Order: sequence, then structure tokens, then C-alpha cells
Amino acid sequence: MLKEFMTNTPISLNVTLQEFQKIFLQETTAFIQEKSGVNLSQNLETLTSAEIEKIVEIVADIQSKIRANIFIPNDYKNFIVDFIMQILFEIWKKSDSSEIFFIKIRQYFTPAQIASSLFNYVKNFENYKWATNFFAEHKQIFPNSNKKIRTIGIYYFRIFNGGIERFLSLIIPIYIQQGYRVVLFTDVSVPELEYSLPPPYGGMFERVTFSTPRNLTFERLQELATLIQKYSIDVFVSHMRTADFTPFVQSLFCKLSGIKFVVELHSSIKHLDFRLPSVAGYCLADAVVVISRTRREFLKNFDVRAYYIPNPIMIEKEGNFKGRDTKKFSNTILWVGRIDVNEKNIFAVVPIMKEVVAQIPNAKLKILGAADVPIIAEKLKELIKLNQLEKNIEFCGFHTDVSEFYKSADVMLNTSPHEGWSLVISESKFYELPLVFFKLPDNELTRDGKGSIAVLFNNYHAAAKAIVKILTDENFRIKLSAEARASLQPFLDYDIGAAWQRLFEDLENDIQTPQSNFENVQIQKVFLEEIFEIQEQNNNLRLQIQNLSKN
Repeated sequence: MLKEFMTNTPISLNVTLQEFQKIFLQETTAFIQEKSGVNLSQNLETLTSAEIEKIVEIVADIQSKIRANIFIPNDYKNFIVDFIMQILFEIWKKSDSSEIFFIKIRQYFTPAQIASSLFNYVKNFENYKWATNFFAEHKQIFPNSNKKIRTIGIYYFRIFNGGIERFLSLIIPIYIQQGYRVVLFTDVSVPELEYSLPPPYGGMFERVTFSTPRNLTFERLQELATLIQKYSIDVFVSHMRTADFTPFVQSLFCKLSGIKFVVELHSSIKHLDFRLPSVAGYCLADAVVVISRTRREFLKNFDVRAYYIPNPIMIEKEGNFKGRDTKKFSNTILWVGRIDVNEKNIFAVVPIMKEVVAQIPNAKLKILGAADVPIIAEKLKELIKLNQLEKNIEFCGFHTDVSEFYKSADVMLNTSPHEGWSLVISESKFYELPLVFFKLPDNELTRDGKGSIAVLFNNYHAAAKAIVKILTDENFRIKLSAEARASLQPFLDYDIGAAWQRLFEDLENDIQTPQSNFENVQIQKVFLEEIFEIQEQNNNLRLQIQNLSKN
């Protein structure tokens, strides 16, 4: 079977996947033993450098010939190659000369081949722990990339309809102002919906749309390798941490390619993927940027090079806002964001407004934003109609310029269960708009409690009561309004460009960020390891039960 795959001839298989894996493993192992002279079942711990190189060379030859076979479909070809690489990684894992082994792997395989295949290998929890520990202990195996950073590559899947998307339109001009060249990588391009950069920055950066999807890891990394070389990227700043193109894969690929890797985590600590495997992946990055000091300290406990840098606050047409006219009043409540159930908890507006309207019949909620999934907006409209709130809740659609909506509103309502930063909250504070929201414990913008009323999550009655209080008590409303803008001022004064430049200079000079105290590190690390060892056992047990039920 193996030798057929290695020749450019048609392949015919009449076996199940399980049978194929068993036969292919046996044949590949036997082939490697025959060609290398190494007994793979006995003496892996004492492999010599020459034996290691011979094994890696043989596997590289097998992979090369299989990739050249035009009769194997690409998706099937990737599966076979990953299976072969897993055999190699198992030998690497069991060798006492693991550092030498990986150096040889680097010599025979491209960064795309290594990162994509290792991504599948470390889906096993034990392999993930072993690999991340190996890279943490052998940082010297990566190419030296302490060169001057001149070109920044930024990656997010799009640049429209969302807080991170809006953030990108604000941070790119800041990078340009600091003298950096910027290349933006996205998965989709919809020019008519995208946030535009303020003049003159719109034409001062380069834009690339990937032609391969994230789930085709090998093909995507191959394309990225070409683009990194084409645009002379020095540091890759990713805002994606999704399962099919994780920071672990991105970081490993970038470090093998000789460039720096930075990941920015936008979610709150409550929602963020702080599971141990992900935290271990963040350790591989050259820097992790967070927008909360709480998250920074948490990550530093795991030897992550974590930086706290708040998001930029640049309000469109802010020069036209001279302060809120307290005499203008219309019982208008504003909700701004992506119309979403899980992350924005949009359905909460209905029970809240039902109680508000019972006391203030002409109160009106304006919903500003669009839904990625149309059925969510449809279900929301059904719920509004069922509660007879059609006259009190208005859908205003998606707008890139939201200033007039903030100016004409009286109260801001935020229903999110978690917010990493929330551009919406910063905008409401800028426009001196009192805020009612569900408590966000690690959010920097709401930390001081000024200009707002926080209530427990999904306590609709408390939220409605707070809104009514603001709408009916003029002095209280004016007080919150003044506090809102004052509490935003420290963020307006923060020099974000200088903070990012310091981060990049730290990377150039390999300067480490101060770490948390030893005892705290050990306590949290042991605690989380115990939790996720149990979680892994539970997941395995669940899979076994599912397999039994199928049989």
C-alpha cells in the first residue's frame, strides 16, 4: 500500500478507514526500519544524530513522493501525510535527543509542513502538553528574528460589522503614524460594508485577501509563506484564536519562518479560551496583548509575555461634539452592536423594555447594528411583536457613522454577558451617555463604576429600574452624564502608539516582561492542570460512551 502511494499511479482501496490506518502504520514503520536500520520498537531513546537524520530524511522522501502523486485527492493526501508525520513525531517524542531531532525536522520540512501536521498531532491533550513544554524549554531552536521591525502584518477574518473590525480601522493609522508599513490580511472582502480609515490613511496600507480557507491548514500556511516573503513581513499580529487556525499553529509557523508573532486577545476573561492547552499555546507567542490588566496578570503566571494595551478611542466627527444638551430629552434608549444571542444577549432587550414601557409608555429603544445570522433578527422581531413592543423598539440597521444616534439618545443599554473592551461603551462615554449594563468584572472601561449603573447578569427588573431612574431623575442623569466623559479621559490621554512601539522594541531586543510571583504561578498552574486533566478524562469517557451507543 505504501509503495503504491509513493509511485505516481492510480490507487484503489477496498478497506475501512480503521483498517487502512492499521495497515498503513505497519507498512510505514517497517519501511522506515528497513531503510534506516533502526528498530523503532526498542532503541528510540539512544538514537544517534546520524540515525535521527536518516529517519527524518526517509519520512521526508515518503511525504514528497505522496504529495507528487496526482491520483490522490488533496484532502486525502493531506490526511495521509499527516498520518506519516504523526509516526515521525512519535519517534521524536520518545527520543532522548529531542532537540537534535527537531533541528533535523526543520532541515527537511518547510514551516508549513511542520506546523500543519503538528497541529493535528497535538489535538491529543498529552501530545499538546509535551510539544508546548518542548518549545518552551528549547526556544533557541527557532531562527533568530531579532531584526528591526519595519512591516507589520495584521490578520483578522474581516473588517466590517464588529468591534474588532472597527478596532482594526483605528489601530492601522496608529501603526502608520509610528512609521511602520502595514499589510492587512483578511479572509473576506466586502468593500461596501467595511470600515474606512480616516484620511489620509485609507490609501497608506496594503490589503490582502486569502484565497484558501482557514480549515485547509497546510494550503493556508503555504499561501501565507508566499505572502510573508512577498511583503517582507517582520511581525505577524493576529486577532484570531479560532479552532481551525489557532495561535499555536500561527505562532509555530511564524517562528519557524523567522518572523515575530503577536496575538491580541479581545474577549473577557469570563469568555476567553483560557483552557490550559490554549494558555500553553500563548506561551509560544513572542507577545500576547490584552486589553485588561486582570488578563495580563493571569497570563503572566504561565510565563506568557503579556502586555496590557487599551484599545484606541477615536470617535468619528468628534470635533463636532461640544457636549450633551441636557435640555434635549426624548426618552430614547440606545443599543449598539452586532445582533447576536450568545455574545451580545440581544433578546434581553425585550423583557427589559417591557418593564420600562409599563412605567414610561413613550420610551423608545433604538437598535443599531446588523445580524450575521438573519434568523436571529427575525426571531427578535417575533418576540417584540408577541410582547406588543413594535412601537417602542426600532431597528435602525448598520451604520459606520453612529454619532447622531449617540447625540440624540438619553440612555445607553448594554446587554452583553462579557465584553473584552467594548467600543460601544467607550463611544457612549465619549458622548456623555449614561450607561446601564450587566456587570463586567474585568472590563477596564467600567472598572471605576463612573457614569453607569451595573446590575447582575440577566436581572431584567434591575436593568429596567435603572433605566427608569435615569429617564425620570434629571439631576441623576446629568450627574452620570458628566461622570461618563470624565471616566473616559484617561483612555483618551493614553499614548497607544508609544505602547505598541515599546512592545515591538522589546521584541527586537528580546526583552522579557516582568513575571508574577513564584508562589502564585505554581498555585494557578497546578490548579488548572488538575482541572483540565479531569476535563480531558471526561471528554475521553464521553467519546467512549458515544462510540458504544453507535454500536
